[in-house]
Amino acid sequence: MSWATAIFLIVAMSLSIPLLKIWTNHQRKRRAHADVDEARVGSVETELDELRERVETLERIVTDERHRLEREFDQLDGTR
Repeated sequence: MSWATAIFLIVAMSLSIPLLKIWTNHQRKRRAHADVDEARVGSVETELDELRERVETLERIVTDERHRLEREFDQLDGTR
């Protein structure tokens, strides 16, 4: 092994350690964000389900009220 090869290997190894640390920190942060995103998606899905139930309830109320009012108008009008 020549001196140039030995120096190249020493420099390459000394530069690879900080790069490896940066890469592992990035991976760790990426996994942490993925966990937060999954939790957020779960809470948004729960809220969406609750809102769907509320909309269905409101649709039933509006629909029922409309039909009830039509019947009352029909009784008052007497033509239908």
